[in-house]
Amino acid sequence: MKRLLILTAVLVSMVSAQATVLRVNNIEGIDAPYKTIDAALLDAVSGDTIMVEGSPTSYGTITIEKSITMIGSGYWQVKNGIMAEGANATFTNNVIVKVPNVTIHGIDMGYLYLYDDNCVVTRCKLSGIYYNVEKDGSTIVKSSDNSVISQCVIRGKITVYGGTSNRTSGHQITNNIFNGDTQVENPTAEIIQLDNSYIAYNTFRGKLAFGSCSATSVEYNLWSEEPSSSSSNSVGTNQIHNFGKLLTKDSTDKDFYEHEGTLDLRDTFGAFAGDNPYVISGIPTGPVITDIEMPTTVEKGSKLNVTLKVAVSK
Repeated sequence: MKRLLILTAVLVSMVSAQATVLRVNNIEGIDAPYKTIDAALLDAVSGDTIMVEGSPTSYGTITIEKSITMIGSGYWQVKNGIMAEGANATFTNNVIVKVPNVTIHGIDMGYLYLYDDNCVVTRCKLSGIYYNVEKDGSTIVKSSDNSVISQCVIRGKITVYGGTSNRTSGHQITNNIFNGDTQVENPTAEIIQLDNSYIAYNTFRGKLAFGSCSATSVEYNLWSEEPSSSSSNSVGTNQIHNFGKLLTKDSTDKDFYEHEGTLDLRDTFGAFAGDNPYVISGIPTGPVITDIEMPTTVEKGSKLNVTLKVAVSK
């Protein structure tokens, strides 16, 4: 097992040399060290990486109370030609983050609930994001600030949980595709109650409801109509385009990429522009192990032959 963890750490480039990689796979018959993310979290320490392999079965609701990195297999891999038919995404229900400095890559989840600072979420697919604010009377004593949400597919809203008077700040929301897989023809995405944040290079298949934000910079987005905004926000150069029925719930990020290319907008506006453009596939940066094959028993003195199947982002 120790040798397997070393091989994994070498292949996953974002993992530091000192971190332990804990492998999770809930598919029946797969010989993995952990069947649930909860079990891996019990053994993990801050700085470790939990590698959650693709499965047709959800890993359930996850509560993270250690400053770890969690890496999944991505999403839309088969439709985009990244992997062969039969590959699975890493599915979870809601993910609840209770501590600072958590990093999540390549997970197809329900809602993300953030209770602390400095959460980084990239190449995930999620229903929406709720930031939490704790108060003592009318005084904010703790808020979930300074998150990075980048290169994700977001189905709905990004907002603060617990009332419109609660505020959170310092967020970077860039290079995401909003409403990329909804059935609604002209969907609405909400971004509200965020202060001193940066919203740029996103693609909105539908309308952005942008409100109750202050000192937030909004630029280089691609959307179907200009959102309303208060004068305290900096709304720069964006581009309006009506997606209409051209892209539906069956579309993939590759369809968005090709569509925006035909508009002559891709290099300047939307998810595929800027310094950190959306990368097709939903697979995290660097190689991701999608399957491991190894014998259940080995005779004494014989070699342990391990086969790793690896996918790489496009």
